[in-house]
Amino acid sequence: MTQQNPAQARARIEGMKRQFEQKRQIEESLSGIKNKIGVYSGKGGVGKTTIAVNLAATLANDGATVGILDVDIDCPNVVRAMKISEHPTVGGEQKMIPPERFGVKVMSMSFFQENEDEAIIWRG
Repeated sequence: MTQQNPAQARARIEGMKRQFEQKRQIEESLSGIKNKIGVYSGKGGVGKTTIAVNLAATLANDGATVGILDVDIDCPNVVRAMKISEHPTVGGEQKMIPPERFGVKVMSMSFFQENEDEAIIWRG
């Protein structure tokens, strides 16, 4: 095990503090959502997007407040399936405001892709 110098140790602690604060903020934001439904599978091409989009649209049509968070990093298809052309906007407190279609608010990893035909590359 190597010895860290004080600057490295402080930087590591600051990074951990930021991660903790981000996690706390996410948990706080999600606590305001009454029901959460996950649609997931380890296999591609099994209809996850189709199920998620149709379920969300049906719930919205029945009067529920609905949002989809498409976190598929390999092939985020919700935006394409719902034919959404606009990107999120930035509102007060620098929060992103998702576009809405069929009464469903949508936030997707595809909004952060430079080329929709390529997978997202994570660095860092």
